[in-house]
Amino acid sequence: NYLRLGHIMEENGGDRELAKRQLEAILRDQVKHGQNMHWGLGDNADFDTIFGAMKKAGMRPDVISAGGVAARRLTPDELAAHAKRLRKFYDEKAPGVKVFLGFGDEPGQKWLMESRPVFDAYRREGFSFVIAGTDNVFHKAGYIYDWLNSNTDPADGAKPALWNTIGA
Repeated sequence: NYLRLGHIMEENGGDRELAKRQLEAILRDQVKHGQNMHWGLGDNADFDTIFGAMKKAGMRPDVISAGGVAARRLTPDELAAHAKRLRKFYDEKAPGVKVFLGFGDEPGQKWLMESRPVFDAYRREGFSFVIAGTDNVFHKAGYIYDWLNSNTDPADGAKPALWNTIGA
C-alpha cells in the first residue's frame, strides 16, 4: 500500500498519464476489497493527483496517511520549522483533514529515545503518527503512535484491542 505514481511508471514504461489512470483503477479495486485508506501519498508534488484519485475511488477524504517527517539529525528549531511548513501545506491542500505521519518501523528503544524531538515538533503542529508493526510495537511505543497498521486477518481483534485499552 505504498503505491505511488513513480512505482506505477516503473512498470508501465514511464507514462505518467497512464499511471494516473492506473492508480485510480488500483485504488478503486482496493475500495472494492474493503480498504478505504491509502498509505503514502508520495512526493508532495503529486499530492493533488493522488488525493484526487483517492477521493474519486471512494476512499475516505477525512483522513490521510503520509510521509514528510524530517530527519532526526535536524535541530529542534529546524524540526519545528519543517513541521510548520508541512502543517501549512496540508492546511492549504486538504483543510480539516486529519493527517497521520508515518515515522519509524519496528523501532528499537534507542531509536525511540533519539526520536522524541521529532515526535514533539510534529505533535505541536497537530499531526498524529502511524506505524506498521506487531504487538511488540505496542509494548515499546504504544504511547507515541496513534494508529498501528498491522497485516492481520480482519476478524482478528487482538491487535486493535491492545490499542483500544489506551484510547488510541
